[in-house]
Amino acid sequence: MRKSILIILFVLGVIIIFGLGLGAMFLFMKMSPEIKKAETTSNFVSSKVITSITAFGKVESIIERKITLTNAGDSVTFLINDKGPIYSLKDKNSETGMQKKVDFEDIKEGDNLNVGLKLMADGSLEGQSIIILPE
Repeated sequence: MRKSILIILFVLGVIIIFGLGLGAMFLFMKMSPEIKKAETTSNFVSSKVITSITAFGKVESIIERKITLTNAGDSVTFLINDKGPIYSLKDKNSETGMQKKVDFEDIKEGDNLNVGLKLMADGSLEGQSIIILPE
């Protein structure tokens, strides 16, 4: 009688271990496409063919050459390249109606920006070009 109880407990233990193993394998297989998707996105964004991505938002803060943009509750912070061109479409009195080249100091908190960003090798973002948009 005691021997049969030990056999039943052993079989139940094997079934539980086997079930946990299958559950872990199923969970990994379920997460695997997400892992591959993240790797693909990272490769895509850091590609030599894709030279930049675009960010749009309102300037929340400017600290030295670091800008934080916000849009719909999301935010992104990046460093602006010293050589990146900065253009403004804000001047409504412009005779040509064209964008004009401006200096970094012309960017103010609250401005709407369209920024060309590059993903750097260390995972940080660098602003390559900026367009200051009208409100």
